[in-house]
Amino acid sequence: MTAKAAFVRAWYTWRRTPLPVDDFLARRGSAPEHDIELELDHLASYVYASGMAAMEGRPSDFGAICDRHRESLHEAEGLLEALSPDARAPYRSWINRTRALLDALAAWQGNARPHQPAEPRTMRPTPIIALDVPTRAEAESLLDQLGPDADFVKVGLQLFTAEGPDVVRAMHGRGLRVFLDLKLHDIPNTVAHAVQSAARLGVDLLTVHASGGAAMLRAAAGARGDGGLRILGVTVLTSLSAAEVAQAWGRDAVSAEDEVARLARLAEQSGLDGVVASVAELPVIRAATGDGFRVLTPGIRLAGDDAGDQSRVATPGEAARLGADYIILGRSVTAAADPAAALRRAIRELDEAASEPIAG
Repeated sequence: MTAKAAFVRAWYTWRRTPLPVDDFLARRGSAPEHDIELELDHLASYVYASGMAAMEGRPSDFGAICDRHRESLHEAEGLLEALSPDARAPYRSWINRTRALLDALAAWQGNARPHQPAEPRTMRPTPIIALDVPTRAEAESLLDQLGPDADFVKVGLQLFTAEGPDVVRAMHGRGLRVFLDLKLHDIPNTVAHAVQSAARLGVDLLTVHASGGAAMLRAAAGARGDGGLRILGVTVLTSLSAAEVAQAWGRDAVSAEDEVARLARLAEQSGLDGVVASVAELPVIRAATGDGFRVLTPGIRLAGDDAGDQSRVATPGEAARLGADYIILGRSVTAAADPAAALRRAIRELDEAASEPIAG
């Protein structure tokens, strides 16, 4: 297992290990556990921020960061001496898992150099492999072909319906990040409960339909918790043409760009982390939303490949130049004669585009 995969596995294990602070508020100021839990709660926030920075590829001096966090763990262990052996056990378990996470982070990124700001600003989208296959066995086989470059995967309706949550756990077991693409669209309460279930699974990204309305979107945003789940709103499916959107929504004519911009604003105002849209709509989304609002773009095809059932497609390089945060790599990679070579080609194109300023 690579150092990166070992860190990702430790990361998901740590995120599923909650702090033992159920009675924190009731005990506040009246028991030694309060000081311990306050210390660990602060530390958990810092460790989480460091882990997310590493997962997102943000440069930092991770070696020094891990050393500081280890010192804080040591100080917290000193506070445990005030407790009985039985009372110490749940805190010590969390500390041990946190230490294992820091060790894995240091092994992967410990020699990374501190961030050096560069001008002009550039961006390299995160590629996500679409596991659009009917069984876990076929997904595993595809990943074996793709090799270590495939470290973030999409589990969609087909695979999730066939295999259920266990396929997500299997992907985490391989050290992979997971985008759960379920495109939830239901009454607010039902969507909120589904979001909570996804959060407990430890997935990184989850989709809901932005057209579900503000109440549903707010319910989804409010249910994601603080474990790092990001929720993206699906605007207009990339398989739909403007004429098909107009027909579905009962209008004489529709501008895909106008509808995407409107739904992106609604998603941002409702508390979502970003949207799903085609590369063609990236400029209008950036103009309609604030900094930090993320955009995932499907419909990505390598140059010369057939568009298939997508109406609005683009190459990886085009997505990168227009500022996409994530791109979905589907049939251009997964159905290629040599999937690993196709993935390397896509990554090479992203790397080349990342050396150029972002358009707009």
